[in-house]
Amino acid sequence: MFRFTIRDVLWLMVVVAIACAWSASRWRTNEQWLSRLNRSESEALEFKNLYANERNYREQLQNGTPPPVSESELRKQLSDPSP
Repeated sequence: MFRFTIRDVLWLMVVVAIACAWSASRWRTNEQWLSRLNRSESEALEFKNLYANERNYREQLQNGTPPPVSESELRKQLSDPSP
């Protein structure tokens, strides 16, 4: 039968602790990368939509057609006459 000394068990505990710490660190790093990737994709989509809206607005100005105004913006302009 195998005989283990306390020193062998302590070394095993050290190896297991290092492996657990390494895997936890690796998991945390993967989660951070995934969150950054998702945030980057959503920011890129938001920028793309903003750019498309700006391009449409410029095309409407060049064609001479006024851009659409939302009802809330229209109410603001009517209630707050500015020179």
